[in-house]
Amino acid sequence: MTLILAVVGCLVLFLGWAALPLLPSLIEARRRTDIKPLRVVRASDVDIRHFATAFQAWVEDHLGKPLAASRAGGGPVEGRLDDGTPYLALPDGATPALVTLPTGPASCGAVILGSGDLNLPPRALFPHETYADGSVEVGEQSVCRAILAGGDLRLGRGCWSLRWLHARSTLLARESCALHGRASADVSMRLEEGCRFERLHAPTVAFGMPVPPTPAAPALEPYKAKDVPNLVEDAAGRWLVRQRLEIPAHRLVTSDVVVTGELRVGAGTRIVGSLKSHGDLTLAEGVVVDGSIVAGRDLSVGRGCDIRGPVVAERDGRIEAGTQLGSADRPTTLSARCLEVEAGSVVHGTVWAHGGGLVLPRPRAADPATGPVKGSN
Repeated sequence: MTLILAVVGCLVLFLGWAALPLLPSLIEARRRTDIKPLRVVRASDVDIRHFATAFQAWVEDHLGKPLAASRAGGGPVEGRLDDGTPYLALPDGATPALVTLPTGPASCGAVILGSGDLNLPPRALFPHETYADGSVEVGEQSVCRAILAGGDLRLGRGCWSLRWLHARSTLLARESCALHGRASADVSMRLEEGCRFERLHAPTVAFGMPVPPTPAAPALEPYKAKDVPNLVEDAAGRWLVRQRLEIPAHRLVTSDVVVTGELRVGAGTRIVGSLKSHGDLTLAEGVVVDGSIVAGRDLSVGRGCDIRGPVVAERDGRIEAGTQLGSADRPTTLSARCLEVEAGSVVHGTVWAHGGGLVLPRPRAADPATGPVKGSN
């Protein structure tokens, strides 16, 4: 009898010990005190200006007095932050002094503040943040950690930004700049040929000089459901197409189109709706899409296209010259893994190249007498 009680006691002890980790779940299942989902808002992901806004507030809180002293006295003000990092407040139009080491580029190891316009020298390293009440001009081939300009921000040829850039007015990146992280402007930005980028945002993002819009296409022939091969479903304003679909040139489509394979749209066609493909998606020259575009693989957009809605490619994308995405009153988003954009295209809103983007030179125009120039696309 004693042995049986001992075995039962051990079994009860074991079951109680095994159930102990489940006790909070059992209590919660009975009382239901935490049934609402957690509210998680990552402002740094949602707002591309997050770091610039936070830096502006930090400058006002920690360095407002040195800035005011430089603004009032007209001379530089130096000091150190609590962690020992030096700072340098400069008057309007000043240029920070550089330290030249035996190895490496000339540099300024201080947080740089400008009480007006600010000029950063060429071929220099600025490892800390830079702020200016006015405009900032960065000399060619300089490397900057982050810059907040109260006016315009202009980067010389071959400059690099390591974290973020923001201009309260306009941003200009001259040839062969590399904009790592984020770059944004409240009015507009332009990236010249050879620039690399990751995440951009402005009411107008121009790649090179914009190209005049393509003339309107001739009268379009309606493209109806009966003309669509491999059509699986035509309902609720949507065509579902099995496998591959090629829409001919100069057609008018008044339906959303979803294709399980590759989708190609001919030149001059207008889509009064949205497009989605599970394979590659290709738009020929002069295509107009009123809605959104989603490519399950690669995306290719021909010259002079006009896309009014968001554009997403699961893999890589290429945008040819003269294309416009969104409009001033209807900003949109362009997102792809790797992205190539020819100079002459414009995006109103956000451009996000998760694996990196590149501004390509605009192809030379074809000569009517000799045909396309050798080497042009």
